[in-house]
Amino acid sequence: MSAAAPVYDPRADRGVGSLDLASAYLRSRGGGAAAWYVVAVTPLLAAGWWWIDAVVAQARRDLAPLSLLLAGAMLWRWAWLMALQARVMKDIGLDLAVSAPRAVAVLLIRLVAHAVMGWGGILILPGILGFYLSSFATPTLFTTTHPSAGRALRALVGLVWQNLGALWHHAAKTTLLFFLWLLSLVLVQSMVAFLVLPSLLGMDVTDWELAVAGPAWWFSLVFLGWVLFDFFWSVAAVFEWNRLVSQRNGRDLSLRLARLEAEA
Repeated sequence: MSAAAPVYDPRADRGVGSLDLASAYLRSRGGGAAAWYVVAVTPLLAAGWWWIDAVVAQARRDLAPLSLLLAGAMLWRWAWLMALQARVMKDIGLDLAVSAPRAVAVLLIRLVAHAVMGWGGILILPGILGFYLSSFATPTLFTTTHPSAGRALRALVGLVWQNLGALWHHAAKTTLLFFLWLLSLVLVQSMVAFLVLPSLLGMDVTDWELAVAGPAWWFSLVFLGWVLFDFFWSVAAVFEWNRLVSQRNGRDLSLRLARLEAEA
């Protein structure tokens, strides 16, 4: 497997390095990245909230067309996330090899990976594999020197499988971060609804309390938390892929040097 060798940043090995680097990137260039993500996720937000309303209202007749709309919005999101990750890769100095066949291959990999996450998630291991295959599809196929998408896909699977142990720990950290993120949204909402508005501003929040007590509100809150985290992870995935490929290339170079020394 040969791939474009990104410059290794040693900070990526300290704690949750890829998450730290993604935070630094968003602080410096987050405005542009956020604009791309808003374009990517707006159709999904609309379709998702309509679908949640249909589920809560038990409007079964509307679920089929709304599910098709949701699938189309998800495909739109994947296409724009691909563009967002390509922008991040360009910003950090990676050489891109973008083509229409590779873009189609990225979308197909994401489709298969999400199917693995959904139907194989009960076995945990396929779910982890699907998550990282989807996250690393764009960086792998848009920087690889392999002439075919098939060989690039094998390179991607090999990269994830070789680093599965490290990715388990990384997945645990990102999962914990997501739940802390979600908890912070719940706390902020509760503080505004039950403390700031009635006590400090003297507003009547009876209608809001009724809305918060309903399942649609909580579904929407979880959905919003996932959207915010998805934006952050779409950027962080590029840095995590960069770290793994840099380490692999470093190990490959060390082995070659050791072999040359042995032959000398």
